[in-house]
Amino acid sequence: MEITGAAILKTTPGLFSAFHIVLSCLTLLAAFVLSSVRIRDPLKALEISARIALLSEVIKQVFLFRMHHAFQWWYFPFQLCSVPMYLLCCLTRISDEQRKTVCTFCASCSLIAALCALLYPENMLHEQVFLMTHSFLYHGWMLWCSFLIIRNRLYGERFLPACRLLVILAFIAEIINTVGFFSHTGYGVPDMFYISPFVPATQPVFKVIAEHFGRITEIIVYLSSFSLVSCFCLTVIRRFRDQ
Repeated sequence: MEITGAAILKTTPGLFSAFHIVLSCLTLLAAFVLSSVRIRDPLKALEISARIALLSEVIKQVFLFRMHHAFQWWYFPFQLCSVPMYLLCCLTRISDEQRKTVCTFCASCSLIAALCALLYPENMLHEQVFLMTHSFLYHGWMLWCSFLIIRNRLYGERFLPACRLLVILAFIAEIINTVGFFSHTGYGVPDMFYISPFVPATQPVFKVIAEHFGRITEIIVYLSSFSLVSCFCLTVIRRFRDQ
């Protein structure tokens, strides 16, 4: 749908196309290189950058409303990739224990989520140039945050607190999914964290599990697998950084 002044591509870039591969690699490389830049106060830098990310999300939501002339539940900003901008925006105002939990979450769960998004950016490869640019810049920012936390060893010693945070966030996401499904306002239905029992599974591999064993089983397997991979990721990072 056209918006006056908004750039639109004639054809939407395809998954695993040269465009997708090059753009994802450049995003990953840029985030890694920029995270190596020496910053005097990384905690403050993370906090300020999160507030900028929040502002960009507000602009994106306004753009979407103008494009569809209605609130879009599908784009409600509480996906797994959305939560870092909320968690990091007050990073210097929380306790040390809470800060370590947030940083551990971002160094493991958010890192895996961002990498998966770049690997399979089905919803990011958009004909609207603004939306696609925002998506790749945002996920690049996520990676930058993760790399910055890892480089400065801001993460905690244990994954369990971050895992508990993931469960809490998933519970909130499911509340949004339920409210959005039964709501008569807005357009579409939400699938926050891709765990809504009211929406068919769309994630590769996991949608096959949903087809054979049901959506609830697939959600449990999905969250469990994500937690295990994130825990493994943190273990590898800690061993590598502690050498």
